[in-house]
Amino acid sequence: MQTSSGHSGPAWSRSFTVHSAAGLQRFAAALGGDLAAGDLLILTGGLGAGKTTFTQGLGVGLGVRPGIISPTFVLVRVHPPLASG
Repeated sequence: MQTSSGHSGPAWSRSFTVHSAAGLQRFAAALGGDLAAGDLLILTGGLGAGKTTFTQGLGVGLGVRPGIISPTFVLVRVHPPLASG
């Protein structure tokens, strides 16, 4: 895929500003409700940027069991839904 600038990459991007860890988790939880199987999110940022905080909020929005650890150090991990044993 090429963007209008001729560069390969996503056709769109969005930026949001939040001012607290709790706000970031609420935002991510809301976003989780809008995702579907196969959707891809790429998180970038330095140490302490909020990637884990975001991912934990996203897990809430997706309805998975708590216990999500840093996405920086986990390549693949299954988080079963709360409804399953």
